[in-house]
Amino acid sequence: MKVSVILVNYNGMIYNEACIQSILKSRFDGQIHIYVVDNGSTDGSMEALQRRWEEGSVISYLYMGENLGFSAANNAGIRQAMQDRTDYLLLLNNDTCIERTMIQELVHAEQRHKNCMVLPKIYYYDKKDTIWSAGGGFSRIVKKPFSCGENQKDAQAFNVERKCENGNGCCIFMSRAVIEQVGLLDEDFFLYYEDTEFFMRAGEKNVGIFFAPTARMYHKVNGSTGGNDNPACVYYITRNWLICHRKHLGRGAFLIFLIYFLANRIAWVCIWTGRGMHEQVKAVWKGMRDFWGGKTGKYVG
Repeated sequence: MKVSVILVNYNGMIYNEACIQSILKSRFDGQIHIYVVDNGSTDGSMEALQRRWEEGSVISYLYMGENLGFSAANNAGIRQAMQDRTDYLLLLNNDTCIERTMIQELVHAEQRHKNCMVLPKIYYYDKKDTIWSAGGGFSRIVKKPFSCGENQKDAQAFNVERKCENGNGCCIFMSRAVIEQVGLLDEDFFLYYEDTEFFMRAGEKNVGIFFAPTARMYHKVNGSTGGNDNPACVYYITRNWLICHRKHLGRGAFLIFLIYFLANRIAWVCIWTGRGMHEQVKAVWKGMRDFWGGKTGKYVG
């Protein structure tokens, strides 16, 4: 049994080693192979990794040449892993550390439910008793994605294995058969909402999504993006939220969502204007304009 772990690196010098070390410490009955996919890093992080771990039976390095986005890099890793005859795929952020039994627990959960994606319990790295994500779902009418347990102390309520509608792209575990059924990540998004769209698509194709509480990991939240107030992040969230929901909501449902979306963005524009955060305000308008103009891919400020 082979599990392929896909790590996307973009100037991740300060994160990569701890993440990879935690993977290599895994207690797992099968084989683990790590694919590090570099998105045009300039911080020497790939050179540092190659000095630390030579390419071989445990780790492979793939180079995109430039930053082509989170989806494109993950897809490159997935394609290579599938070509190398993997049984399972684990898409994992490099600003994380996993517990030794996490991969084994994910495999066990997948084997219980079959034809599914499996999500671990994710804690904050710097608050290891506080949950960042314990699976997720969508609000009933406008289908706004949410994470279960976010910012709550771990408790018995979060120790129940259950079916979900949504999760977080920080960590997704699945078999090769699921990838063959659902397809690759959508490269229209570049960054943000590619995971939401992926889970929506999985649901439409009758692929289950399960939360496995015994599989645990820790996330250095916003380690690679600089936080959601970053103008680029504001742009991607604005544009990609629209792209995602237009792909998966019917006309009437999308119009209802659009009313909510506009109210949400106007509220944030007012907040950012009051704080003098004018670049964020510009990013909102640009994101909306680019959506209506059919622009996808990388943000250009």
